Amino acid sequence: MAFASNADQTQAQVLMTLAALSYQAENPLLGETVAHHADRIRDAITQQLAHPDYATQGQWDVVWGPGLSLDQSNMLYVAKKKNAAVYAVSIRGTDPLFIRDWVEDLRVIGLVHFPFTKGGDPTVKVAGGALVGLTTLIGLTDQTTYAAPNPAAGTKLEDFLRTMAFQTPAGIEVHVTGHSLGGCLASEVAAWLAFQAPQWQQIPGPVKIRAFTFAAPSAGNSKFANYCNQLFPDSYRVFDTLDVVPNAWATLETIKTYYQPVPLCPVALKLAIDADNLIVKPMGYTQAFIAVDLQGVVINPAAGDPLQAFMAQILSQHDSNNYLTLLKAAPIKPLFAV
Repeated sequence: MAFASNADQTQAQVLMTLAALSYQAENPLLGETVAHHADRIRDAITQQLAHPDYATQGQWDVVWGPGLSLDQSNMLYVAKKKNAAVYAVSIRGTDPLFIRDWVEDLRVIGLVHFPFTKGGDPTVKVAGGALVGLTTLIGLTDQTTYAAPNPAAGTKLEDFLRTMAFQTPAGIEVHVTGHSLGGCLASEVAAWLAFQAPQWQQIPGPVKIRAFTFAAPSAGNSKFANYCNQLFPDSYRVFDTLDVVPNAWATLETIKTYYQPVPLCPVALKLAIDADNLIVKPMGYTQAFIAVDLQGVVINPAAGDPLQAFMAQILSQHDSNNYLTLLKAAPIKPLFAV
């Protein structure tokens, strides 16, 4: 399915760019504190947002974060569109090395109750690991000293957005986005925000929340997907048709059909997929949101070891710059080339 309008296509380009920028300066330096790493990430994202050729066109600023976990593995930040009450919560995805390990053994992920629903419906369930990720993200604070003085310093994501809503009589728009695991977590963060926002006191205007995910594995079961679709009927999930990751965990068998004509899925990996699918399929993992499929193309198929060639293709298809290219948006350049 294509986007409903040109506006949605343009929005996808912008939000995928913001999601891709969450990977800037992701690796901590030896002995670097969390606060110094957060400063360095924010500085890198800020420099990139000034790039006139990106879909963001210099019209977005970092206004909160990044929030960075103690082990510096979980991260999210908030950008605001200039001269508009439009915010984007961008959640960082997985490291490529993690993706390679994940795909090689296709770990089974169990489901647990998602507690942020009206009435606390016990049948609404999400991946246990993703719920741990959500709990981590909503507890993070803006630890940066980059903006001096930084009015958001020490605040959590909810505190910041509530303050912005309180200061904006006409209301605010919040787009929650992410690539890979960041996209999976975006659906949970959006649902959590939709649960929290009605409880905010003395907010003068509406808080419109929308999710826009890229290359995301499914976050939960059909009840969770239906819940998200009811909350966010105009939200999208965008995926490359040759990307392995969005097939976790609802459509694992599709991976066995990649990549025609080469590199084909190795027999050992097919057997692993079959074994895991026997356990995962009954759990009922289901993708949420309106699906937009980007037609993938095999990228520089390599000869040699079949498994290594297949893994290399996985990384190429899943790469955030590949998604930007498929969306007809400018890819992110290394910072020194900006």
